Amino acid sequence: MLGNKEVIENLKTVGFDMIIGDMVPLYHVILSQVLNVPCIHYSVLSMVPSQHDRFAFNPSYSAYMPERLSSLTDVMTFRERTTNALLYLITGYFYYHYMLTPMDDVLRKRNIRPDANFGQLLSEAAMWIFNSDFVFDFPRPFSPHVKFVGGVLTGPSKPLDEEWQSFVDGAGEHGIVIMTLGTLISDELTDQQAESIASSLALLSQKVAWSYSGKLPKTLVSAMARDRASPMTGLEEVAYWVEYAVRHGTDHLKPRAMQLSFVQYYLLDVIAIIVVMVTIMCFCVARACAVFRRNMFWSN
Repeated sequence: MLGNKEVIENLKTVGFDMIIGDMVPLYHVILSQVLNVPCIHYSVLSMVPSQHDRFAFNPSYSAYMPERLSSLTDVMTFRERTTNALLYLITGYFYYHYMLTPMDDVLRKRNIRPDANFGQLLSEAAMWIFNSDFVFDFPRPFSPHVKFVGGVLTGPSKPLDEEWQSFVDGAGEHGIVIMTLGTLISDELTDQQAESIASSLALLSQKVAWSYSGKLPKTLVSAMARDRASPMTGLEEVAYWVEYAVRHGTDHLKPRAMQLSFVQYYLLDVIAIIVVMVTIMCFCVARACAVFRRNMFWSN
C-alpha cells in the first residue's frame, strides 16, 4: 500500500485525526508517519512486560513483575527472579530483533522518519489500550497513557430469560457476582479445587452465579451485598475506599516491591551470580585454549 501513491494521497485527503491499530502487525505505526497523524496501539491481549513496558515507558522490574507465560507470581524466590530476569531479556531481545528490526528496513526503504528507528516511533503512540482489566495482573505501576478496557469484543446485551431475571431481581440494589473459568479449565477441576473455590465464594456477601458442571461443592452458598458499581461522587468514593481498607485491608493492592530489599529490587544478586558464571566460563575457555596451544606447541 505504501507504494501506491494514489491510495496514500486519498488517505491524506480524508484528513484522519487518529489511527488505531493492532499491536501484532504494527503497520499502523508506519501509516501514521506517512499520513502525519498520531496513532493509538490496541491489543486484544494483555500487556507483556518484555515487549511493551520499554516502549510505553512503564516502570519495569523483573524482581516482582512476572514475564507473561512464565507461570510466576509477584512473590519470587532467588531462582525464580533469575529465571524471570533471563526470560525478560531473552523475550525482549527476540521481540526487538525479529518484530521491530524488520520494520526499520521498511522505514529506510521508504525514507520515513530517518531521524528515528521503529522502536522510537512505537513509543510516540498517543495511547496504549488493552482489551483486558488491570485486576487480572499483579499490582504494579503503569504510565498514565496506558489504559485497560475489558469487554471490548463482547456483543450487545440481550434480555434475560425469566429464571435469570428473577435471580438478578432478587439481588435488589445490591448486585451479583458472575464466576466462570471457561470450559477448558472448569472441566479439569478436581473436587478439592472446586471446594476451595466454593469456600472462597462463600466468603462473599453477593449473590453468586458460577458456571460449573461438576459435583456441587458442599460449601457453595449465595448471599447479597452492596453494589459499588454505580457512579459515586468524590466524597462517596473517598468513603468507599476508607470503608474498603477497614474491611479488607490493602495488602493485596500494594506492589510486591515494597517488601523487597535493595539487593532484590535491583536484582543485584541475580546480576552477581550471572557475572560469576560468565567469569568462570570465560576462565575455563581461556584455560582450555591455553592448554590446547601448549599441547600443539609440544607436539610440534
